Amino acid sequence: MASRSELLAEIERLASMNGTVPRLQDMNESGKFSERPYWDEFGSWSEAIEAADIDVPDTRGQTYTDGELLGDLQSVAGDSQSVTQAEYRERGEYSTGTFEDRFGTWNAALRAAGLSVNRRSAVEVECDQCGKTFERPKCHLERDWTTHTFCSETCHGNWREGRIVGPEHPQFNPNSHDEYGVNWEECRSRAIQRDGGKCVRCGVSHDKHREQTGRDLHVHHIVPRTEFDDMKRANRLSNLVTLCAPCHTDIEHNSGVIEA
Repeated sequence: MASRSELLAEIERLASMNGTVPRLQDMNESGKFSERPYWDEFGSWSEAIEAADIDVPDTRGQTYTDGELLGDLQSVAGDSQSVTQAEYRERGEYSTGTFEDRFGTWNAALRAAGLSVNRRSAVEVECDQCGKTFERPKCHLERDWTTHTFCSETCHGNWREGRIVGPEHPQFNPNSHDEYGVNWEECRSRAIQRDGGKCVRCGVSHDKHREQTGRDLHVHHIVPRTEFDDMKRANRLSNLVTLCAPCHTDIEHNSGVIEA
């Protein structure tokens, strides 16, 4: 499965290639990935675009007015009062990706058109971070790797950072933890300096990481510190590597590999 950084890099590649913010249709037709991993990682295409580092004009949906899009949606729905994306692809005039670019989600477009949300394809779920109830496509929740749901990228990021324990955790209390050793801060600073102040896995800079998460870059033990009796040995520079919060979580919880 593609990593978060790979998904964002592909959005950025398409934006650079086309000179405009990519549409969902652009990704499905010209990108390395389909729309599905973006739904799983970000919750919607709009959230994925917000998370990408792109600075190009946003011309999505400018060709058509809201009235034209919603009118065609209502026409395809007819007397049924709702329409699935598969049904619209067969009979509709526009791309289903155009509706998500304009309205955020397919169900939001249905509501804007005065139609009923298609309950065969939408399921109400609760955000694992804030508890807010929202809708996700049923097919996305049936995949083996889908174990958590989030209403927004902000909640997703807060949840992932909250799973990091130790000095990188927002609620870490240095007065009640001594398992990292008395020389930890010095060793941590040396590791970040050696790595050029960047995540060695995705390349995000210290300043960008602070802007995105409000916290410093993380420093990871390649060989877990629990394998050492002496924290000075665990904290030697050759056993430390600088990571951003998302990459640190991926390494810790998804068996990612960092070479010593």
